[in-house]
Amino acid sequence: MANVTSNATDCCIDTGVFKPAYDACLIVLAFLIIAINVLVVYLFVTKDYLRTKTNCFLVSLALSDLLTGLLSIPLFLICSLTNRTQVCIASAVLYRCIAVSTMAHIMVVTSERYVAVMFPMRYYRMVTKGRICFCIALVWILSTLYATIQLSWFNLGHHNISNIGDAIKYTKTYDITGLVVFFIVPLCVMTFCFCRMFLVIRRQVRNIRRQAELSADPRNRSIASDKRALIIFALMLGIFTVCWLSWYITLFQVELGPGAILPETFADILDFLRFGTSLFNPMLYTFLKNDFRRAVSSLLSRCCIKYPIFKPKQNPNVSRITLTTDANGNKSTTLLNGLSSPGYERHDEFVYKNSQDHLVKETENVQLITYV
Repeated sequence: MANVTSNATDCCIDTGVFKPAYDACLIVLAFLIIAINVLVVYLFVTKDYLRTKTNCFLVSLALSDLLTGLLSIPLFLICSLTNRTQVCIASAVLYRCIAVSTMAHIMVVTSERYVAVMFPMRYYRMVTKGRICFCIALVWILSTLYATIQLSWFNLGHHNISNIGDAIKYTKTYDITGLVVFFIVPLCVMTFCFCRMFLVIRRQVRNIRRQAELSADPRNRSIASDKRALIIFALMLGIFTVCWLSWYITLFQVELGPGAILPETFADILDFLRFGTSLFNPMLYTFLKNDFRRAVSSLLSRCCIKYPIFKPKQNPNVSRITLTTDANGNKSTTLLNGLSSPGYERHDEFVYKNSQDHLVKETENVQLITYV
């Protein structure tokens, strides 16, 4: 993407470059990004238990990542193929907007978790729905303003830069400001927050172990959930830092001299990884975060029932027993030989009893017995 930025500030229009293998990989990546982020948004809308305060920030991040697959990668490919100044500038603006948006989203999620861990008694008073909506709106407004402010020294109507000397001066100041304000400072703040939170959780675990068995204490589940969430967000921050630090460095490669310019193949790999953060983020909290993982499992189980081709193979050593009760309180059991009815989502089986000329259908519970 460094070449996109340079293309955006170039006065002339060169011949585009077509790389079949690399461009095909980017197209596949774009489809994967769209698919998994649409899945995240769908699960958030359809599952009530996913509508938590933390997940509000995550679904906003998913919308930001969705823009990568819908707009950023297509504009990047068009810029590479045509090298048109207008397209390359639009690609660079959107690219920078998504970079700032991703860092800002991780920042607000980290802040929300920091309040939850460090000030648990004041969390519900400090983190309200109104403040969450305000933070999300602020993230999008700041990202958009910062990314579009560079258009003030470009003359898009004439496919050129209005004043090349001023543009270089403004661009250098602009890049330094972006590196410090939207990368270095948030990275240092979040690193400090994560260290504090991990120390507090570690201290809480030690206190619980002194008081009682860890597995028997009811606070264990809450602490384990907080620790898992912190690990997920720390991974997101680490991946973002590794993938995007090189881009911020390449913004200054002209000032650093010709030796700082990266080889083309290595630059393409870094571009691919930076686009890939929009795929890594939803994969991390979809497959590692307990509530999202539960939602995905529920969705897959429904698909397995509706489409038997995806249905997992039955375990022959497991039999299903149904316990039913009639109107008189008489109980009876039925062995179903491990076969479940494909017509019911919950796989409940019923036994009918004719009592007092009424057809009674009642399920108390379903037990699974495994024969060793």
